[in-house]
Amino acid sequence: MNKGHSTDAMNHREDGYVPIRDVEDAQLGMFDKPLPCFGCGIGWFFFLLGFVFPLMWYFSTILYFGKYYNKDPRERSGLAACAIAAITFTCISLNNKSLLEAAAASSNCSTI
Repeated sequence: MNKGHSTDAMNHREDGYVPIRDVEDAQLGMFDKPLPCFGCGIGWFFFLLGFVFPLMWYFSTILYFGKYYNKDPRERSGLAACAIAAITFTCISLNNKSLLEAAAASSNCSTI
């Protein structure tokens, strides 16, 4: 008996080949569902919402570092964008605060 061919009548085809079942086929159904938040995903939705409410960037940064994207890898890019936006917003805010304090200090020194 040839080991290359299946003897099962259900798997037997005329050309003699049996299709190989891929392990990843079972997981493909998981990504057929649309993403939440109007189809763009939580990360990108919070990224856009963060321009109005910057605290959303910080919340999604916590989700990013908490590895929320392990539930759905399609969320990783949006959550990473929020983390970058949160860091940028923090740096700009701190820099503007120090510039305002320096301007206030220089204006106080010139009046003395």
